[in-house]
Amino acid sequence: MWSLALRLVIGVLSASILGCGSNQNLSGSGATEVIEIQSNDSTIPLGGGSVIKFNFSFDHNEVFTDDGKVYLVVKLPPQLAYRDNSAELDRLGSHDRDEDPSIKKCSSGETFLAWTFDQSDLRDSADPLDGGDAQLKLTVEGTLVGEFVTIEAAADDGMVRYECAREFRSDEEEVIRVEQ
Repeated sequence: MWSLALRLVIGVLSASILGCGSNQNLSGSGATEVIEIQSNDSTIPLGGGSVIKFNFSFDHNEVFTDDGKVYLVVKLPPQLAYRDNSAELDRLGSHDRDEDPSIKKCSSGETFLAWTFDQSDLRDSADPLDGGDAQLKLTVEGTLVGEFVTIEAAADDGMVRYECAREFRSDEEEVIRVEQ
């Protein structure tokens, strides 16, 4: 009877200790996704720019233990253009890291921006205050007037599929307006 009670107490204490600590996902569940897109402005003037933030979560066990990667893809509509050299991975302190994407422009005017992050990229990433494990910031510019301009993004620990003239399966969307 005593050993059963002792084992029960040890089990409860072990579960409590394992449940404490950081908000990092150490379960190996593969919970890699964009959880929020934020725009500094709901309306961008034609020719003007705005900072867009992409908060994403990733499986820490996959990245830091198993040398995995995080793939992040952003789809910009024809009304927006990526401002060259504006993408940064938010890092602890004031040491943000420039992150140039691979860029694919489609004949429809849409643009895909793609990044691959590994443990050296994500080791010192700062947790966004409003959720996620990391944040990528970039600047977009208004190129065409549009009422419902949708920015889409997806992240995964496997390749994120994207092609011109094909459906893009995003995790999150942000709608803004580009006006004259």
